[in-house]
Amino acid sequence: MNQLFKNITSGAAKILVAAVLLTGISVHAQEQCKSCGEVVEVRLAKVTGKGSGVGAGLGAVMGGLVGNTLGSGTGRALTTVAGAAAGAYAGNEIEKRVDKDTIYEVVVKMQNGKTRIFKFDEEPHWQAGDLVKVSGGNLIEREE
Repeated sequence: MNQLFKNITSGAAKILVAAVLLTGISVHAQEQCKSCGEVVEVRLAKVTGKGSGVGAGLGAVMGGLVGNTLGSGTGRALTTVAGAAAGAYAGNEIEKRVDKDTIYEVVVKMQNGKTRIFKFDEEPHWQAGDLVKVSGGNLIEREE
């Protein structure tokens, strides 16, 4: 009985040591590269343009003229100023909507589970499935 107990405990100890070694190896093999990921999507996106001031200026003039024709007496100055302000705002918003830019967004699923989006002015060469690494805020090719 004593010999059987020694054989069981010796076998259990060997299994335990093997499990610890295998676990250590598998944990080491699965270490994550914090800057590595995979491209999951490349898409077009529209970005609102920036107002140059031309739309606001034209809008202010047009709004001021309309406000001036609507007002009378002492209220004319108030309607002119209000019309100019409203026209400037509207003109600026119209200019921004008309002057939209198209950009490319590369969506990357990082190994840590987070998703990052990288924006490009020109069509990038990346495709879904490409393995990438982030270096200095830029995407570079990565070998498996």
